[in-house]
Amino acid sequence: MKLAALISPGVTTALALALTAIVAASPVKDMATSTAPSGPHSITLRSSITPGIGPGTSTPVRITASNPGSSTVAITKVRLVDVAADAAHPACVTEDFTMADVPQHATVPSGAREYQLASGTLTYENTNISQDACQAATLTLTLSSIDT
Repeated sequence: MKLAALISPGVTTALALALTAIVAASPVKDMATSTAPSGPHSITLRSSITPGIGPGTSTPVRITASNPGSSTVAITKVRLVDVAADAAHPACVTEDFTMADVPQHATVPSGAREYQLASGTLTYENTNISQDACQAATLTLTLSSIDT
């Protein structure tokens, strides 16, 4: 899934990362590409997770960046803004998925491809309410990036 992201110095930028997280131990596909429109700095982010997230578990979120521009882009933090389930799983309670802010302190060089950023951890809280509605759901994570 391609999404837009524009990175400007000193600005918080919303990045939507499609993260295919097939929930409850189903195989997980490789995920997320977000491409940037023209602007002072443009980057492409990609994320992936390992399979098997279910209630009460966590999984690493690998984040990489590509920078086709002629300037470096400094990113200091990535924050989870929203989690959405696919249309086939409207009753999935996505508030049960969390990820702490991910400090980056990274400078993505111009021309970089798949530059490794710090990984986050997606956690699926185990609640006392049935979470069956999330089984086999595809999740889309919306992240924001803080850059300098």
